[in-house]
Amino acid sequence: MSLETGLSYANLVGVPSLECKTYRVLACGPLRSESQLADKILATSTDLPCSGAPMPFNTTPLTAASQRAIIDWIAQGAPP
Repeated sequence: MSLETGLSYANLVGVPSLECKTYRVLACGPLRSESQLADKILATSTDLPCSGAPMPFNTTPLTAASQRAIIDWIAQGAPP
């Protein structure tokens, strides 16, 4: 999936997840049960999301501030 400028919104917001019974990002749905992105960035190694590994994969976890910024973006309707 491309997350390049101009493509990421259409590839994320309102798109059903292939792995989970949710959406990749559900605008105004910041709960882990509503948006796969929220689930994967808030997961820990002992609390794996519905499929795969927590994000970001194979690198340093996001800071609490970065996680909050993403969750806030989702809660605000995931504006482009």
